Amino acid sequence: MSDTEHKPACGNEYKTKEPAGMDLEDMIHLVYIMDAYRQLNITCCGEEIMMGFDEGCIGALSRIYKVIEHNACADMRKNDFKKGDKILLDTSLTAEERAKKLLGK
Repeated sequence: MSDTEHKPACGNEYKTKEPAGMDLEDMIHLVYIMDAYRQLNITCCGEEIMMGFDEGCIGALSRIYKVIEHNACADMRKNDFKKGDKILLDTSLTAEERAKKLLGK
């Protein structure tokens, strides 16, 4: 497996290099895209469902989650991104607030 290869299903492990660091503006954009992905999933499927990366367009778009996870601060990536999940899915916070927390700012 190469450094960027992964198994084709949500939640499976990636073999990746350490992230170089993402700026806040880029993470904010990713959080907005993740929110739009979740809403699209609900609109198309009637409810939010988990799909593998190889399961059509909706499944392919779920890769955004892995980009966010990979670029979050090291503390967020610990314990299978559980702390990051809570922050990412907390829509009571703005996209900017969630992005800051994910980056550890």
